Amino acid sequence: MNKATILLAFFVLAFSIVFGYSSRDLDWMVAESEHFIYVYHAEASELLAIVSRIAEETYVELQTLFGNIPHDKVIFILTTYEDFSNGYAESTGRMRVISLGNNYYMRFDEYWLRTVITHELSHVFHLSRVSNVLKPIKIALSRFVSPQALSPAWLIEGIAQLGSEYCGADTYDHRRLSFMLDQLELPNPFENETIISGYNPVGGEAYYNFGYAFVSYLVEHYGMQKFRDFLRLRDGIEVLLGIDYAFKKVYNKTFEQLKTEFVEAEREKYKEKLKTDFSYVEYITTKDNFVSVEKAIFKKENFYYLIYDRRMRISRIFKDDVNIFSTTKRITDFSALNGFIAFTTLERVGDTLESRLYFLENGKLNFSGISHVLAVEILSKDLLVILKNDFGKLTLSTLSLKNKRELKIYSAPDELVYISQLTANDGARFLAFRMNDSGKHYVGIYNFLQKKLELYEVNTDVALGSWNNDTFLVALSDKTGTKIGEFDPENGKCFVVARFPRYCEYPLKNRNELLVVSQNNGRKLFKVEKTNVIETIEFISKKPREQVKYDSRFLITKKYSPLNNMRFLTLVPYGKGIGGIFEDYLSTSQVFMGLDLEDGIKDPAFTVGLSSRDYSKLDLQTDLTVSASELRLSFSISRDYAIFSNFSVGWVLRYGIPFYMVFNTNATFADSIELFGGVSALSSVISFSGKQTDDTNALELSLALSLSYRRKNWLISSQNLSRLVLFGDAAIFPVKFGSFYSESPLVFAGDLEFQYLNSRRNLSLPGNILVFSREGYGFMTSTMIDSEDFQWQVSLYKFETLYPYLAFSLEIRFGFSFGSTGILPYFSCEVK
Repeated sequence: MNKATILLAFFVLAFSIVFGYSSRDLDWMVAESEHFIYVYHAEASELLAIVSRIAEETYVELQTLFGNIPHDKVIFILTTYEDFSNGYAESTGRMRVISLGNNYYMRFDEYWLRTVITHELSHVFHLSRVSNVLKPIKIALSRFVSPQALSPAWLIEGIAQLGSEYCGADTYDHRRLSFMLDQLELPNPFENETIISGYNPVGGEAYYNFGYAFVSYLVEHYGMQKFRDFLRLRDGIEVLLGIDYAFKKVYNKTFEQLKTEFVEAEREKYKEKLKTDFSYVEYITTKDNFVSVEKAIFKKENFYYLIYDRRMRISRIFKDDVNIFSTTKRITDFSALNGFIAFTTLERVGDTLESRLYFLENGKLNFSGISHVLAVEILSKDLLVILKNDFGKLTLSTLSLKNKRELKIYSAPDELVYISQLTANDGARFLAFRMNDSGKHYVGIYNFLQKKLELYEVNTDVALGSWNNDTFLVALSDKTGTKIGEFDPENGKCFVVARFPRYCEYPLKNRNELLVVSQNNGRKLFKVEKTNVIETIEFISKKPREQVKYDSRFLITKKYSPLNNMRFLTLVPYGKGIGGIFEDYLSTSQVFMGLDLEDGIKDPAFTVGLSSRDYSKLDLQTDLTVSASELRLSFSISRDYAIFSNFSVGWVLRYGIPFYMVFNTNATFADSIELFGGVSALSSVISFSGKQTDDTNALELSLALSLSYRRKNWLISSQNLSRLVLFGDAAIFPVKFGSFYSESPLVFAGDLEFQYLNSRRNLSLPGNILVFSREGYGFMTSTMIDSEDFQWQVSLYKFETLYPYLAFSLEIRFGFSFGSTGILPYFSCEVK
């Protein structure tokens, strides 16, 4: 290979190693209990005992609820390094839990670990159900076989939340009620666009919220046995007939008929609340229910608030109704003082979602260089309080902006404690924060003068707001709505001064007006009428607890090795034969074995492949194919390094027999900004590739550029590719761009596309098998220019967006193309 190529390769490799970081550097462990295989990194070891106890207890309860058990031990992946709260479950019998709790606005806010474990394990039980006919296929031929997965997202999530409630870890409470009331006031509530595509002010929460309420209604009014019969009917191939088939056979009614019943019952249930008009006045008129107020604060005579535009995916910070900052990064918390703003964003860095701290002053934005910051509060221009995530354990610290020194205020004793909503008074005497400890609610008060922390237990859901001298506002939820009170940290008394009919957060006084953030057809800021003191509530003072040690010695623990923890996944077609895939518990490594009868049984080709990604220091892929007539071997090692959230570098080295060697280095940049009322996005990849074979070699430089601009119903986008072969045979680096092909040394290719969103449908095929959503029209022109040819094409098409049961969508385009290759039909299908 050319010396210049080798030098370039080593330079990029060295650069990448210096600046790169990945969560693959964690040490992973594996342990087993009666029904589970736990895979976790060393930093999560202390959680293992309590997680395994909850999981085993839940397993027994869900076995009673669902009447079945998974066919294998459940693979339980436990992580603590992510900066957001979530869980996932798969039809293969694997579940993943992120231990970090969160204050979800429209979710039950109690014991996070119990809630997420029971929810995800309910998914595993539900999705593992198969009929006796399909059971041998699932056990012997594929773990993916799961008819129950062919259900609307609202049904899958509703069943999981029912399972969580059955285990005493969830309930349809006051936080969810706002969405229910908003929908019940509509002439046609819970339309497909709302509960399937998530096109509504609360997004995907709609199908969680509706699904939970609807499934609970079926169980309450028709009994649990009928619901089990409904699940049993969907264990087999009858699931392909749609949900109406199962509903008719079990309940003798279609889904629409049952939904009408459900709506009537819910309207009767909440008729007293629905009689009362929501007469509260918006303080900020957003004019768009898809624009939500995320947080509002009042500091030093200045009023600040954060909004999120769900459709455009833009976060904006306002000061006294003037937009002072906009970003396409998702802002999760902010604080402001005298024009200085600190905020946190949630960004994907490599394979991890990471919360980062930024500063904004005089229009200048700076990254602090500090990550895993979940919340921030400004005490003075040079001093902040930050909430950091240290592998699931949360820590409150002061941060000096002069020397970046951090001084610890309070560290949570373990991962069961979650902290949120920091708020400090003017003068920085007190810091208040919201705390949840295994389902118990607390208000924490730190006195900077006395350097003393005190916790007050609250017997209901609590949200914190802005200060008024030495007292601050709190929102206390109950079954009838929310009480707004002024809390005095000196004596632990809360003086209730107002009521609000729905769950709310961030109560504050903007001069003489009392305001709250609440949900009413979108998350908005409302005025609240303040009265005299209605009642006085005394909070109970508690001492911060110490860490609780749980005994996990009963679990046999060993170091995790992907190749030693494999299991059969599925059979797949392979050429004119068949292949099988084995996968490790973490889904980072795969082994493939296949038999291809392309040349008949006289000369079969047998292939063995091994791939590993995001586990070892380097990713690898190797394939060996052997037949009577030939032997093919390919081997590659690679690595991608996330330098920043929007910039990464990577390299790939490939070797093969018959002999060839390829080295590729690349740099990727991707970012988006708000521009002229819309969102503009840019993605660029520049790469150098060198390839050598027995008789030729070449060095290639290429640039791929993607641009888009989206505003309201319009989308303009462009894909561009430039390629230059610096020396050697260009034929070994052919260019493919859409339907175009070239082996020329110098190639330019690009397209320009316009899309217009004509309407949003609320249409479904019989049985709700397919639900139609967005539809519109498109125009695209494409060209390719090289030293020998000029190719062009114009395409006119219509697009339809379909939801085949689940929450992902398919965009189907159909029309015709004409150009240098003649007139052709145009068709494409893309998962969005």
